[in-house]
Amino acid sequence: MNFDIDIQVYLKYPLNNGFEISEYKNYGMSEYCKLEYQILSLEIWRDRIDYYSSIIFNNNNYNTIHLANFLNDKISKYEFIDFSFETINVDSERFLTLLNQIIESEFDNILNFLFNITDEKYNDFIEYCEKSSM
Repeated sequence: MNFDIDIQVYLKYPLNNGFEISEYKNYGMSEYCKLEYQILSLEIWRDRIDYYSSIIFNNNNYNTIHLANFLNDKISKYEFIDFSFETINVDSERFLTLLNQIIESEFDNILNFLFNITDEKYNDFIEYCEKSSM
């Protein structure tokens, strides 16, 4: 399945609740999709078998999975680590299903964080991301 079709299939919650696909690009070995919401955007990348998602708000990028975990008292509630050799379709399904779950479960918390962010909170988040990526 193509990544743009996977997004329409597995990101039901965001697409049914105000997000719209505003951009899709296929670069051959990687694909990019941007979903727009009234005040923010959700960018999703697939690079062969690697996946990444970020929330863009006020020109700042927030890794979606790190942000969801950060807002859950820095507990790794959401993880997408895949060292298996499953097919791209399965990987895409797993990643997008996780992303759908994050948006469905954590969107109010994410908005609250973004609307009330201070320099201290932002720096704490960046520090958390750096430690989590090691």
